[in-house]
Amino acid sequence: MDISLERRGLSRYREVFRDTSHCELSADCVIPDTQGDILRIIKCEASAKLKSKDVSSDSVTIGGELSGEILYVPEAGEGVSILNFSIPFENETHLRDENVCQSCIAELSVVAADVRVLNPRKVSVRAEVQIRLRCYDAEELSYCASVNDKPDKLFCKSRTEPLLYPSFVGEKQLSLDEEVPCDAGSPAAVLLSGSSSYYADGIERVGSKLILKGHADISAIALDGEGNIITLRSSTPFSQLFEMSGEADLPYWDAVIVSTAEYYSLENGNVNADLHAVIQLTCYAEADIEFIEDAYFCGRMLQLEHEELELCRSVSTLKLTSSEVLEYDAGGSPVSVVLAESRLGKIKLTDGSISIPVSSEAVYTNSDGDLCCGKARGCLEFELPSDCGHSMPNTVEVTETTAQINGSSIEIRVTAVLILECTETVRISTISGMSAEDTQCVSSCPSLYLCRCRDRDLWTLAKTYGSSEDAIISANKLTDGNVLPDAVLLIPKI
Repeated sequence: MDISLERRGLSRYREVFRDTSHCELSADCVIPDTQGDILRIIKCEASAKLKSKDVSSDSVTIGGELSGEILYVPEAGEGVSILNFSIPFENETHLRDENVCQSCIAELSVVAADVRVLNPRKVSVRAEVQIRLRCYDAEELSYCASVNDKPDKLFCKSRTEPLLYPSFVGEKQLSLDEEVPCDAGSPAAVLLSGSSSYYADGIERVGSKLILKGHADISAIALDGEGNIITLRSSTPFSQLFEMSGEADLPYWDAVIVSTAEYYSLENGNVNADLHAVIQLTCYAEADIEFIEDAYFCGRMLQLEHEELELCRSVSTLKLTSSEVLEYDAGGSPVSVVLAESRLGKIKLTDGSISIPVSSEAVYTNSDGDLCCGKARGCLEFELPSDCGHSMPNTVEVTETTAQINGSSIEIRVTAVLILECTETVRISTISGMSAEDTQCVSSCPSLYLCRCRDRDLWTLAKTYGSSEDAIISANKLTDGNVLPDAVLLIPKI
């Protein structure tokens, strides 16, 4: 006899794949005829842009572009010239055979960028781009919650578990047009480079609409009217509207914002930034699912089919901060630091800690008034808390880079923040099918047992001796169903 079970469903997204890959890029760049030969490289600025994202059932192909600027001192020895470069790339990631991808979150970052002078008219650029992917599949979470037309003497044990699940995965394009004013008294004459970083600050739910609020930090390097390098910084807020079904609260969300294009120009003494990015948003919802955990049929053999489910109970983020002081021996008499910047490398996971290589550049002037560049490398260490559960590095970013002169050396202090995604999961076994013998078992066993409880619960005792929890409670006049360990109980067979 097959026993009919009531199945319930919950529509959700399930993370089916997470991967980090790296693209090594290289290209030779030739100085335009309108610019002078290279005397000395000052710095190389590079960023990765997301140009395309093709998602198929078993693979994800990311198309991107590494773009940047090389600042150098021309052979005449005066001023600063700029050489722009662009290197397209494509990366294909194959999913495991059992996985199917419908939506994908992609995050791009430059973990290494170096330039080498081949001759006064030619340079070689080598870089490494890190691509982090999270792939999701829309599915119906199905489980058995109860028995339809439950036969007499069939007993089921139910259990309720909290579930936190991705309820929305989507993306929107972002466009910003911002004007960055220059410092008073220092009108910019030449724009050298510009870069932007995007941050999600919070979300607001209004009915079925979700408003994500954030800001973009813009940085530009320019030459003032006297040929001095100045750094311009500005921050602009933004908001983006997403359409979502339902009006449930969102206890957890994650937004990954990746640049797709950036254009900078110098007009009327101000830097105009035309910025384009894609906001990739994942939102989570909460639910309680009740499922059949165990069952037995008094007087009959009951066959049970099981299925395993992995549920996420909670997701939280934890911010860890680390600082490191790097030292560069200038080998002379550095006079003043013009600017200092840092870039983070590949994340390395070890037991209980995370280490991230860091490389810093300091542009400074020497006693002869020449612009020079110094590079220093080190490593940032982050100690993981023991109570974080299953954690994965989500994002890491440099929050501050400062430099000061100490004798003939330049000390560069780098501070970075690592954001950990801490996930608590549980694996459960549910009943997915039942069948019982049509003929009731004939037994000469006694109809009443006397049993010492020891450390077994009432459900286990009832299942073992063919009784029910209610019958045991009634026979022993128990008030709340709790039994003292080692108590002697009457167990009536039903």
